[in-house]
Amino acid sequence: MKLKEIKDSIGNLILPSGIKIPNEWKSGNGFINAFKTEGVSFISYNNTRKTYTIVPLNIIESIELGSKVIISGSSENAVNSTFTISNVENSFGSLISFEVESTVAPESDEIEITGNETLEFISKTPLSNSNNYYYEYYDGNLENEVTLPASSILTPITNYEYESQLEDDKRNIFILKPRYLNIAFNDLEEIMKYKKGSSQYISRTLKRGDNIRLYN
Repeated sequence: MKLKEIKDSIGNLILPSGIKIPNEWKSGNGFINAFKTEGVSFISYNNTRKTYTIVPLNIIESIELGSKVIISGSSENAVNSTFTISNVENSFGSLISFEVESTVAPESDEIEITGNETLEFISKTPLSNSNNYYYEYYDGNLENEVTLPASSILTPITNYEYESQLEDDKRNIFILKPRYLNIAFNDLEEIMKYKKGSSQYISRTLKRGDNIRLYN
């Protein structure tokens, strides 16, 4: 995978383009991994505590206190956002429920479950079951952390591009800096003198080459 250029909200360069990233990232240096799952079985809002309680449809081991969760696909717009997990508990049998803080209440008292909901848990610590990735950086102008999904900053590298890059690297020529030219000329003149007495000698700056007969 190849990284696209990343700039903050006022145009400061965060990461240059062209950096190669392995298909499976490791957490660290801004790269964070996530676990994405489909479906929830329950969502409710506690108006007193200003929290949403969410119960995933499946058992998830990656829910950690303080990590982020992105909720999408809900019929309730207030739920479709990025939250920080404030509480984790086993209150629904074997399923793990969690709470997120939000001052934005839903429009209706009962949040309908449509089956299109998606949960994405983002963690800065490595996850054994990661199936999605992000890049996170701090934007000083916004005074907030910005999380970019992999789909927006990465492009795949084809086999053709990979092999072409290897061949292009072999074509690189390092040109001598002008201030070193006289040193190189003097060394060449000293090393490659044509001396009298040789069968190939014609003049101080010229010699006769061998005529090797490769074919009869």
